[in-house]
Amino acid sequence: MVTINNEKDNSIDFEVPHLYDKSSPASVEAICLYKANGTQVMMRIVIKHSLDIPLESLTFKYRFSSLPLDEPDSRHSYHSYVYTDDDLNKKETLIFNGAVPSKMKLEGCTAYISEVRLANGEVLSFTPYDYIKPTVPDNVPPESVTPESGTAGDNTAVAIPDNTAPRKNSLDRAAPAKAKRRVSHGRNSGTKPKKKPLRRGLLAAILTVCFFVIIGEAVIGVYLYNYTDIKSTAKLLASEKRYNEAYKLLYDNEYKSLLQSVCEEASAYYAEEGDYEQAYVYAMAAPQTFEEEIVSLAAANVVSDSDEINENAYRVAKVASDDQTFSTIVHSIIDLLIAKEDYTNALRVASELRYINDRERTADEIFTTAVNHYLDSHRFERLVSFIDELEAVDSFAVSDSEIADAIITRSRETNDSSCLIYYNAKHKSLLDAATIDISSVELSVNPDDPGVRAALDVIWPLLTTEQKRTYHSHTLALYKEQFIIKNGRISDTDITDAVSVDTYEYHTIVLHKDGSVSSIPNEKHNIDETFPKTNDVIQIAAGLSHSVLLHADGTVTAVGDNTYGQCNVSSWTDIVAVAAGQNFTLGLKLDGTLVACGSNACGQCDVGSYRNCVAIAAGSQTSVLLFEDGTVRLQGYRSLGLKDAESVSDAVSIRAGSVAVIVEHANGSYSLFSGLESGSFGSTSGWRDIADYDVGSVCIGALGNNGSIYSGGDNHPDR
Repeated sequence: MVTINNEKDNSIDFEVPHLYDKSSPASVEAICLYKANGTQVMMRIVIKHSLDIPLESLTFKYRFSSLPLDEPDSRHSYHSYVYTDDDLNKKETLIFNGAVPSKMKLEGCTAYISEVRLANGEVLSFTPYDYIKPTVPDNVPPESVTPESGTAGDNTAVAIPDNTAPRKNSLDRAAPAKAKRRVSHGRNSGTKPKKKPLRRGLLAAILTVCFFVIIGEAVIGVYLYNYTDIKSTAKLLASEKRYNEAYKLLYDNEYKSLLQSVCEEASAYYAEEGDYEQAYVYAMAAPQTFEEEIVSLAAANVVSDSDEINENAYRVAKVASDDQTFSTIVHSIIDLLIAKEDYTNALRVASELRYINDRERTADEIFTTAVNHYLDSHRFERLVSFIDELEAVDSFAVSDSEIADAIITRSRETNDSSCLIYYNAKHKSLLDAATIDISSVELSVNPDDPGVRAALDVIWPLLTTEQKRTYHSHTLALYKEQFIIKNGRISDTDITDAVSVDTYEYHTIVLHKDGSVSSIPNEKHNIDETFPKTNDVIQIAAGLSHSVLLHADGTVTAVGDNTYGQCNVSSWTDIVAVAAGQNFTLGLKLDGTLVACGSNACGQCDVGSYRNCVAIAAGSQTSVLLFEDGTVRLQGYRSLGLKDAESVSDAVSIRAGSVAVIVEHANGSYSLFSGLESGSFGSTSGWRDIADYDVGSVCIGALGNNGSIYSGGDNHPDR
């Protein structure tokens, strides 16, 4: 175990691996562990690179292991770090500091450069084997092998007898010590040459050959016995999944063919287990590496069927040499992170793309997607948090003006001013940096503004009285007669300052720009109504014979007939919208709950259990409710086709008449749901670009943004 003596020496240095037979513009210069503040163990790796060769990125790997670089270590895997900083080519020395996990048992520390990407697009890749000096080159010609270094089988050293030197054996005994008679073999000797010496030499040669055959068989027998023993042991270890021990046994004895088999088996096992990093280690450690197979397998499993990122597979897939494969991997992860709304990490992953144009384009797309998503979902404070997080993403920088311009542009595209109202009130500094003029939209609120409706509890308290009045304005009112406001003027009257109008069978009421309320006499059924003298009314609603006024402070006033208790609203507070039916009154509170009073003949006042409501409307005896998720619910009378309104899931606004409901869909179309069998209300199929719409007594009408008027139904007015 590595220990660091804090009293004498605050650090311990480790051996630095160097490349053999290869060159790199970068190298690891120093590796050490040290203690920070006397407690936390830190690792420091010093890397130097030549500034003469511009780099795009630099990757190094490190692990806390005492084993050589090329030996697999099941307990300590390699970690990677990539330098892609803008000042990469400005610093000759790079220092990487990292904290060592406090519970980790330290045995050593080693690191090596695994990849260098040059600015010209060239990629230099290195494996642990590039840092290990080979003991015997594989390409040594046979004639250069000395007898002492001869090999057999799987490169196991075997001593080959040297039969080039004279040898002595028991058959080559010396002759007795006595005088030898000279024998003449001349022509005139009269005797034949003796053949005994020839037979003796042949016998000696045969015995010599036999001797070497016996010795050779003995050596081969020992070798085969040893080979069989190692093979059996390695197989046993592999069968127990102790691949690291099997690898070391075969590696130490240089059995390359068996080593290859064990590496392949181990790699396949870890790949099936999903541990692609360990599978890659064995694939790289094999005598004949097959890392590309594991890279491809890992790349296919980076994003799993469960929509989770396999970080283990991703680390392996990062080493893919094919740029297109790597780009596909990164983009699949980015898509998954975007789907999870993890935009900050999506930007971090995008920073690993290998080409600068792809990096910049992808980062811009992620940023735009994030801003639009948070604005469309009206999560304004989350957008502020995301903007703050951008500072932590070194590879992506965005200016305040870009953020402000994106907010303003989106607001205009969606006709949604809620975000501008929010940021103007909560984070005005964001909008102050805008290059787009927002003076014309900063304080405006459109009727049925989608952002105000969707974020009612957040935006409503920020609105001014004038903005609240504008939000609730209705320029078209319909019962049997039609009242239209154009530039404050109500047709066929002398009123020129109208903001909103509402009508029922017995009366019509008008909300003026100064916040006061008045009525328009009805020749057939004129009722006596005395409105309070006030200038803070923001919404009006006309019932059959009573009128409801919503004040800017959230209180409500009701005047007129109170036979059924429909005017008992004096205790209501925090109200943001009101609606009036035939003989009942409906109120929407800031927290999305509802209140009601008056006639409950059909259950139209039983609304106390509803939550998350964002808009309301009232028919004769029906409460119509719109919720945050775009669904519609009816409480009270809901017979015949009227109840079909509850099948809607994309509503953005609602209107209700006597026995009919009109729903505006998110795509700009409209649907009519009628409680009458005859369906005599007409059709909304031709409505386009509508500014306002309403439902009356067996009639419907709409006012286009271009001034066009749509009307239909049995009781629709002639004008």
